[in-house]
Amino acid sequence: YILINADAFTRNWYQEKMNIDMPPAGGYPNDPVDEYREHFGLSGRPGKKSNDLATFVEARLGKPSHLLEGDRLKQFLKQSGKVLRFYAVWDDRGGLYGDRRPYVVHYYLEGDTVEINEVHERNSGRDPFPVFLKRGPLPREKPRGTTMTGR
Repeated sequence: YILINADAFTRNWYQEKMNIDMPPAGGYPNDPVDEYREHFGLSGRPGKKSNDLATFVEARLGKPSHLLEGDRLKQFLKQSGKVLRFYAVWDDRGGLYGDRRPYVVHYYLEGDTVEINEVHERNSGRDPFPVFLKRGPLPREKPRGTTMTGR
């Protein structure tokens, strides 16, 4: 580790207890992530929307993968460990044998992924399978042939 600066109390403590004269305040070391972005021309500016076919063709022609995705590293480092939690209820009482089922929706900010877990209620007559939807990205468009009600 490197000490960059210290307050007066810390400087006095080092002088009195350890007989060490602390050097004057220095600058912060260079951040390797910033150097990486600068080297490869990446920035926080929003880029053009990705086209899956163009991305595939560019990858097949040898374009490095870190230039294909955009700057996801910054999002990962900034949002690491941050999760939004929502409580949801699936109310299917209008259907035959329908009931209300509680869920917990986790939205992971670091990777824009979603996970849906079912809340197990004791003596509900259902097996306790907590994962309703495993963690992954949500599709931006609904699949062909499906309706919004799920029926």
